[in-house]
Amino acid sequence: KSSWPGAGERAQNVLDYMIKASKAKSNTQIEPDVFSFTSVMNAWAKSKDPNKATYARNALDQLLDRYQTTHNPKLKPSIIPFNTVLNACAFSAMGTTSDQQKKALQIAVQTFTQLRKNDGSIIGVDEGPDAITYGNMLKCCANLVPQGKTRNQMALQLFTKCCEDGMLDTLPWNELKRCLPSKVLSESVLANVKSARGSPGSIQVRDLPQAWRRNTSKKFQNNNKKGKYKQQRNKQNKKE
Repeated sequence: KSSWPGAGERAQNVLDYMIKASKAKSNTQIEPDVFSFTSVMNAWAKSKDPNKATYARNALDQLLDRYQTTHNPKLKPSIIPFNTVLNACAFSAMGTTSDQQKKALQIAVQTFTQLRKNDGSIIGVDEGPDAITYGNMLKCCANLVPQGKTRNQMALQLFTKCCEDGMLDTLPWNELKRCLPSKVLSESVLANVKSARGSPGSIQVRDLPQAWRRNTSKKFQNNNKKGKYKQQRNKQNKKE
């Protein structure tokens, strides 16, 4: 289990060995693929290591460097490794110092910006932030940024981008409600939404404009973690 003590470090050691062996061509059967790297990021994300955001980001950088060096299609990143790093950042609030939390937030912003500005050279042209991306970023905001004007502004900016991309879903909406006081949520988001009736806490995603969530279903069909990874695995196994 990746939540076991030391699991992140052990997973990283296995990955480093696989990379070393594949570079030396001493054992091509254990050459890592995108799933290998993402599993390590997930192990770090679920660990209690106070620097897990840094380690998860390092694993992502290893993946990107390896893919750009080899152009191996099995190493081509999807959106999932990026979201995994954001998840590690979002859960870096407990048992960490203020400096470690600031570092986790910096990594989250860096990762999100890289994904949002993607020009297709790193991951597919059709892949940008999805609902999980925005939900994790808003979770970072709620967990790592103190309550106040800065947090409100950051959350509203993320929410605006999410709606512009049509990626609003339950996760980002619930995290936005965690970020913002009810008064700010009512005045800045719900004031001009005729379909949103009742208290801010009772408003569901289905009560919000369809344009804000227009791309969510399609994106999740393409990027659902279990479905997409299973499909990719099956395709690779058939080719092999």
